[in-house]
Amino acid sequence: EIALLESALLLGEGREAERELRRVQSEDPERADAWHARAAAFIAGEQFREAERIYLGLLQHFPHDLEVHFSLGGLYFDGPLRDRALAERHYRLFL
Repeated sequence: EIALLESALLLGEGREAERELRRVQSEDPERADAWHARAAAFIAGEQFREAERIYLGLLQHFPHDLEVHFSLGGLYFDGPLRDRALAERHYRLFL
């Protein structure tokens, strides 16, 4: 199910895919893949603050998820949320 929604994201159907991912996530909040895919939907739609919010929420549920730290590092390093100190912090936690 998540793989199909990720494919929809790649095809530019981000808004609809994000709604469906939110539904999947609400049914099973422990599905980290739904959180990750939902953040990707926001990034695809250039809604970077929403992606940041999802990633930070994901860290509250899964504090040792290294992929989240890597993704936040990228969001802060290269993206419009540029904050080199936060990027460095998350990349260090990833390593």
